[in-house]
Amino acid sequence: MVEEQAKLRAVQKPNGNDLESRMTILAERISKGERVLEKAQQLESAKDWWEAHAREKSSLEAKISLLDRLTEFFGPKGAMMRQVSSGIGSFTEDLNRHLAAFGYSCSLALEPFEIRVRASEDNRFGFSLKHLSESEQFRFGVAFQSALAMLTGLRFVVIDRADVLDKEKRKMLTSLLLNSKLDQAIVLATSEEAAPLIVPQGVKFLSLVGGIKPSEAVVCAAA
Repeated sequence: MVEEQAKLRAVQKPNGNDLESRMTILAERISKGERVLEKAQQLESAKDWWEAHAREKSSLEAKISLLDRLTEFFGPKGAMMRQVSSGIGSFTEDLNRHLAAFGYSCSLALEPFEIRVRASEDNRFGFSLKHLSESEQFRFGVAFQSALAMLTGLRFVVIDRADVLDKEKRKMLTSLLLNSKLDQAIVLATSEEAAPLIVPQGVKFLSLVGGIKPSEAVVCAAA
């Protein structure tokens, strides 16, 4: 018993100042660890952000590369333009052969795109389509559409706003269409006049005011 008491007396009593010093050191180490952890988290976040932007950059570069190739392909000096240019001459010749039936010829330019219209042999250079009157534009449009329908083998046209023509020009339009090799032409116009009593063979007049009866639609389709 005496021996045990001696051992207890030999144990050094805790020093309060030493404990406080140790607590301060631990607090500083914890604070430093928290700052290091925060920086590590920031670096990890920055790494994720950089990787996401790197993927987006790579995707955009791939799109830009594709668009560059498409621009080059469809551009004025690209393969598409070369292919079209190689066939524009023969296409224009075929087109003018059909346009001649309507008294027109034209020349086509691709870069910049332009259609020049000639209505007589005396006019060598022709006029730009935008410089023609509304009636001339309409008539050339009819001729161009009909020629294109023949050239492609469709042989069918739908012509709207024929009321821009006066009565005589409408008769001329009807005559041109009847003398063409089209299989069918539908001409739409606004008019308060009654249908003529004498109707050329192969022509059918229909009024859309009251609608088209099924029997009339069949006749129209077969005309």
